[in-house]
Amino acid sequence: MRPLLPLALLIVSGCASSGPPADTATVSDRIVMGDQFSVIRGTTDKSGRTVNVPVPPRQLQRAIIDAYKNADLDLNTVDLDNGVFGATAIVKKRQIGGAAISTFLNCGNSFSGPRANEDRITITVLTTVKPNDQGGSTVTTNIQNALAQDISGGNSRDPVQCGSNGTLEGRINNSISTSSIPKP
Repeated sequence: MRPLLPLALLIVSGCASSGPPADTATVSDRIVMGDQFSVIRGTTDKSGRTVNVPVPPRQLQRAIIDAYKNADLDLNTVDLDNGVFGATAIVKKRQIGGAAISTFLNCGNSFSGPRANEDRITITVLTTVKPNDQGGSTVTTNIQNALAQDISGGNSRDPVQCGSNGTLEGRINNSISTSSIPKP
């Protein structure tokens, strides 16, 4: 009976699904901004983490500051020379920008629901702005780190790493790309 166990495991693992096929169409074209005289188009990947804006990096500073403010994230990192902006080691509880933290992060579940909505979350979000070949900017926003720390008095005291679903990054990039950016 024992020699059949490895064979059974091999057969069962061969039947495991590898999940749905990856979506290869990652870029969408959309109107970034416009007025009565012109329309400026931009592209974004479907994850919302990168957006191309037809405005030079130095002209995006106000839009980035406003995007972080709208997301209820304290912008505490600004490196103009390297085009890096961010909210580092920000502590949040229950909500970010008026939405439940579980809208943006998966930190696992406790007995009463998503840990992201119950625990203290320490998060670092960074946006980089680089010039692109079209004379505009490529804006990339990523959650660099997110940790959930149980503060309810439960048994778990070690922080848990959280994963992002790209929604917060997309919200920030959308705010940057659709705000009133002065034309070059």
